[in-house]
Amino acid sequence: MRGMTQPGQDPRYEVARKGNPVGVHTLGEIAGLIAAGTLLWSDDSWTEGMESWGKLSDLKDQIDAAIPNEAIEEESSNGPLYLGITVTTLLVAGLVAFFALSGEKDDSDAASPAASTASPRTLTDRQKARRLSLSETQQQITELVAASFVESKDETSGRISYVHRYYVNIGNRIPLRVYVDSTGKRYLYTYYLGKTWIFHNQLRFEFATQTAETRVIPAYKAARDIGENNQLTESCHFIGEEDEKIVMRLALASATPIKMQMLGRKPTEKPLSFETKEAIKESHTLAELLTKRHRLLEDVTSTTL
Repeated sequence: MRGMTQPGQDPRYEVARKGNPVGVHTLGEIAGLIAAGTLLWSDDSWTEGMESWGKLSDLKDQIDAAIPNEAIEEESSNGPLYLGITVTTLLVAGLVAFFALSGEKDDSDAASPAASTASPRTLTDRQKARRLSLSETQQQITELVAASFVESKDETSGRISYVHRYYVNIGNRIPLRVYVDSTGKRYLYTYYLGKTWIFHNQLRFEFATQTAETRVIPAYKAARDIGENNQLTESCHFIGEEDEKIVMRLALASATPIKMQMLGRKPTEKPLSFETKEAIKESHTLAELLTKRHRLLEDVTSTTL
């Protein structure tokens, strides 16, 4: 049951992850739990007066303003920093080294008789907490990628992307795939193999009492080919803002039956298999971690300017 917020009290927010309640907290408590990695910016939240559930990321400004000093101090001593093994990990390591060198310089300046004030590069508790959160997030990304994903790099653009291992060499058994780039953006792809063309250019999903649709894509985002024995293949690249929302909704609904309609001249309908839904759920989890890392990198980098 949703709790009521009494006048004069800090609002308390119900928090859920993938449809499962994880607690009721004030903004200050949420700030500490996010910094500790217990809660994620992608978690759902609701409080009295809101018309519908939203994301904790929608409350980022209020949460940052409410972060309690004691929570930051506790997080800053939670454990050692870890170094990842990916390209981005090297960037994180470089930032850590930069701060370490800056700290040594600050110490020497403070010891000098000429140093009458604290160095402007001295790390605050909040900066230390963000560095710790960045390192922990990178560790989670490294472990998830090693367990379930294939990382690739575009030689032209240099962009890094991730695709679930389950999609590799599985042919037409998985008509729907999710690709994730290094900033956490999610993209939907389809792959169809059959004896007749369907000329699909849009997807519609039905789960529980809900529906979700992609936009109708232009012709250049669809590929069609005729292979051996007149086998026809169609693939589409659905790029749009609704992709990320659809992937999130599919991940949240992964425990329920989901039907996918490939809409075109000859629409076809396929239920998403358990393996497909699990791959979507893990892709969404990776995307949320990558989004968090991207924001933390921006925050940490901005403190060096």
